[in-house]
Amino acid sequence: MVKRVALAILLLAIAGCASRPRIAPTVERRKEDLLQGLSRSHERLRNMRGRGRIAVSTGGRTYSGNFSLIYRNPASLRMDIHGPFGVQFLAVSAVNDSVLAVLPFAAIAFVTRGSTPGVGGLGDIVTADMLREFATATVSVADELEPDMVVLEHRDGGEILVFEESGLVNEIALDPRTGAILARYIYGEESKLILSCEYTRYKLTGGVLRPYVINVSENGTGNSLEMVYEHQSLNGRVRDRDFDLLIPKGIEVIQDQ
Repeated sequence: MVKRVALAILLLAIAGCASRPRIAPTVERRKEDLLQGLSRSHERLRNMRGRGRIAVSTGGRTYSGNFSLIYRNPASLRMDIHGPFGVQFLAVSAVNDSVLAVLPFAAIAFVTRGSTPGVGGLGDIVTADMLREFATATVSVADELEPDMVVLEHRDGGEILVFEESGLVNEIALDPRTGAILARYIYGEESKLILSCEYTRYKLTGGVLRPYVINVSENGTGNSLEMVYEHQSLNGRVRDRDFDLLIPKGIEVIQDQ
């Protein structure tokens, strides 16, 4: 008798749990969860190495080559781009707010800051700081955002976080199931789309979903950048000297004032 009563109570409890309606999280709670997910993704990517193919379109012409990349969180990036026969087109080292770009074929080197626009032939918008985030599919600004600074929208089955940064409106499109970044859009005055960065071909790498194709395009100019990763390795060994970039002799150095 006691066993039958205990079983009946257990079945009623299970039935009660099964029939209880699930309460959807509030908008504020959902924003908080998404922002925390972005922050965790940024923090967990301590460093990465990658290589693949790259294409830069600017001035009506497209330049293709191979690239290698080294990144260390939060503010160190080294990228080398080589064309046919291994000829080096460009080498960029951005550490903290100091950026050095060397173009051996043009015998020119640029010294500038990470927050100065004009990186990668993408006009007056993309900075080295942005390039770090685009190339690694991270959003460092999420660490500083509070839920009341962000608007949550739902579009095409995805979730969109909208916030303002440095006078520009950012939209981060996220997969609601995995939290992976699908795209980032940047708008200027009068809600005009200035820049888009889209991520595709996700692969599980080191236990993390990583995009292997990154497309950055500047609205209205035809300027674009496509990176197709062939390999990524996460959180391995990265040294300070990996970001060292020497200026070859005989190259003109242009200092940004």
